Amino acid sequence: MDTQFPIRRQDACRAYFEQFLPKLKGELLIPGLRSLNCSLGVRIIDMDSVAWLLAIRSGRLEAVRRGVDRAECVFCLDAGTLIEVATGDLAPDRAFFDLRIEIEGNMALGLQLSTVLEPFFQQYPFRLPAV
Repeated sequence: MDTQFPIRRQDACRAYFEQFLPKLKGELLIPGLRSLNCSLGVRIIDMDSVAWLLAIRSGRLEAVRRGVDRAECVFCLDAGTLIEVATGDLAPDRAFFDLRIEIEGNMALGLQLSTVLEPFFQQYPFRLPAV
């Protein structure tokens, strides 16, 4: 086990999508960005490419579910990078330019999201669950 993480990275990723994000449903994710409407996929490449879809309507998180069908763009990254981004330790656009995140689908939307999501991760930082 990696001593840098109190729990396995894969378990932290599951907790992020299955416990943390669902608590934010209905919340305005990025102040001043009520016009954001998209379906964003996130594929974790070192977890057998398990993926989640985030539906965002009028700037609010509408749904989080498994799979990436209907995703307009999909961020592909490893579990460690996801945790660094979700905890606010790594800016999403920095991870992209460091080649730690690949974008599939609508590249323009993906690049726009990688920039505008940074305030979200700063406002709603994920804290790793205790062991």
